[in-house]
Formats: sequence, structure tokens, C-alpha cells
Amino acid sequence: YYSVDNLPKYLCIKNGNFTILSINVDGLLSKIDELSALIELLHQQNIVFDIICIQESHLDNSYKHDSACIQLNGYDCKPQGKTCGQKGGLVTYVKNKYESEYYTIPGENKISDIWECLYIEVKDPDTNFHIMICNIYKPPRNNNNNNNIDRFTKELIPKLRKIDSIWCDVAVPGDFNINLLQLHEKLKFQALFDDLTNLSLFPKITLPTRIGRQSSTLIDNIYCKLTHRTANTRAGILFSDISDHFPCFVSLDLNIKPK
Repeated sequence: YYSVDNLPKYLCIKNGNFTILSINVDGLLSKIDELSALIELLHQQNIVFDIICIQESHLDNSYKHDSACIQLNGYDCKPQGKTCGQKGGLVTYVKNKYESEYYTIPGENKISDIWECLYIEVKDPDTNFHIMICNIYKPPRNNNNNNNIDRFTKELIPKLRKIDSIWCDVAVPGDFNINLLQLHEKLKFQALFDDLTNLSLFPKITLPTRIGRQSSTLIDNIYCKLTHRTANTRAGILFSDISDHFPCFVSLDLNIKPK
């Protein structure tokens, strides 16, 4: 865990690292000023995240065509409207030094009513680094229903398997509402975890991201594909009152030299 004014030095801008911040904001329009202030405060410490993933934006698809009010300085804004509930909606911000575009998985056009994912393909023209960002939100409803978790797993894993066939790195940030602290209590949680790790997607967050008076849960995470270029990965959780979910982050130590 880290405070905003005491973040680790490995997040600072340097050649060879790639950083991702993931936040469930519970309403982006009402939090955009707080988010902008947080990003500016980090910038003053020489910390500029390459990717910022937002869950629970509450936005519809109208913002895909008119995103001026949710822009962050220095980033390309990639929104996707809510599809699985009033609190859905995803936004991925990509630092504007990169080339980025929406990605559609071939043959996967069906929209789920129990979870949503925003796929953004990111390339660094200076180093040829190539990564797929899969920003995920699964609402908490029916999370004690084994059929719901089983359906989520059966819908998610084939999509990630197709992405795994692309020669690129993969990061899957999001609010999964799958409490990893209960892996040994809920078989369906364990099955999803096993399927993700079988694709070499490993969770980088290992401590609770939502802490209440009587309980704590590890429901937010950033899964990263383990490759020879991303084996040295460091992560953490940021103390912030921007929402009741703590933001989490990861830094990939790519060891890639500019062309």
C-alpha cells in the first residue's frame, strides 16, 4: 500500500517501463475533477501512467462520439458505454505518445449482459512494444450464484484465448468482483483463477482493494501475461478516497531499447 505522496520510485518516467493504473470511480462525470487533480499531483512527482483504466464510469455510448468533458490532459480517451447495468461503462486512457485503437475480437460480436470489456490495442512506435489492454467490469450482482460465475468464465476465457494467440503482451485490469481471498472457499472462483493462470495471466495485486468496517475484499486486480519481457513486474495499491475501491497499479519492466 502507498500514499499519493509516497509512491515507489520505479513508477517514475524512464526508458523501459510501462505503467498501468486501474480505478473503479463509481461515476466518472462526478469524479473527473478529482481524477485530473490526482493525475496532476502524480505528474509533479515525475509519475505519468501510460495507461489509466476506469470502471463504473456510468456513461453511455454517446460519450464515444463526444468525450470532451472526460478528457485527461496528455491522454487519448477511449470510452465504451455501459452494457451490463446502470453502473457499467468503461474508459481507457492511453498516453498520447502511443498509437492506440479499439480492438474487436474476430467472431466475438455478442454483448454480454453480466460483464463488459473494453479492448484497446496499444503500440509504441519508438520501440515496437505491443500490448493489448483488456479493461473489465463485472457487476457484483449474483456473485454468490455458481451459474453466474460459470457463465462469466465460459464467456471470458475463449476471448482471452484468442487474444493470447496474437503475438503481443496482454494486461487485464479491472473490477472483477471475484474475491481472490475466497479462492479456497468457492470452487468457481478457483476455476476462473486456474483458467486465467493457464493462459499465463497472473494477478499482480495480492492485498485487499476494498476495506470496510467488518470485511475486506480483493476484487480489483491487474492480470498480466507472463512473458520474457514482462517477467520483472512490480505492483501496488494506492490509498485514495476517489471511491470506495482503492486504485491499483502495475509497472512492467520491459528492458526494451528505443529503435
